[in-house]
Order: sequence, then structure tokens, then C-alpha cells
Amino acid sequence: MKIEMFDSNSLDFVEFNFTGNSESYVRCDTESRYLGTTVFHVFIDCFEKANKLYDYFVPTKYNARTFVPLLNELKKKREVLMAINSYTTFEQFLSGIFMGDRFVAKLKDQDPQYREKWKSYTESLINVNTQLIELVHMSIDEDRVLWVIGY
Repeated sequence: MKIEMFDSNSLDFVEFNFTGNSESYVRCDTESRYLGTTVFHVFIDCFEKANKLYDYFVPTKYNARTFVPLLNELKKKREVLMAINSYTTFEQFLSGIFMGDRFVAKLKDQDPQYREKWKSYTESLINVNTQLIELVHMSIDEDRVLWVIGY
């Protein structure tokens, strides 16, 4: 908990917003889903590969043209995560991703025993991956636009 005032530069999350249309959205809507930036970095390459216009600092729109590539990238990521079978492969995975060192640093701060709990953390990442896939499927099924906004 931070007992201090802070500005928007101190925000550290990504919003997945499917409340708007192809032109606009309702910022931080109650229907939106959120993910901490450090965890999002595990999946950021999926969003970059699916939409060449992706920019963390600018709201990026995903729609019928980009949903299938995004699903494919997220499914590939899930396969990689599911193949992690030891702390060594967990560590290798994290060292190979954008800002993976920051993810490890936050794990160390949060849980000094994180090395023994690699399997639990891997399962949590797989769960987030599955939720992202479900979010894309819902956007497709309900003919919605998905906005991805970094804060």
C-alpha cells in the first residue's frame, strides 16, 4: 500500500476494454479487465505480433482483422508456458522475454521463496493466458472491439 499521492505516471497496469466501438471506448469501465504491467510483459509480444500498430503508450484497437492472429499468438504462448517443467526452464523462459528481469525482481520482493514455487507461478501465468484467450473469444462472439491501453 502506498500512503502517498501519485500522478498518472505512477500507474502500472494494462486495461483490456471491450465497452466501446472502433472509434472510442469508456476509459476504466467497470466491464474492463486489468493486468499489472509486469505480468502483461509476459504476453506483450503476442499483442505486438498480432497488431503491428500496437504501442503500450497509445490505446490499441483489436478487431476482426487482428483477433485470429492474437488468438494464435496467445495459444503459442500457452504451449510454451505449459512446457515449463522445472525452475531452470522457468528461469530460461523469463530471461528470454521483454522485461523478464523486472518480473523476477518483483517475484523476489514479493516472495523470497519464489524459486521453490516456480510451478505455482507458472500455473498462474497459464491461467492469465487462458483468461486472455477467453477475453478474445468473448470479443469475437459478441462482435466487440477490444482496446488494450497501458497506464
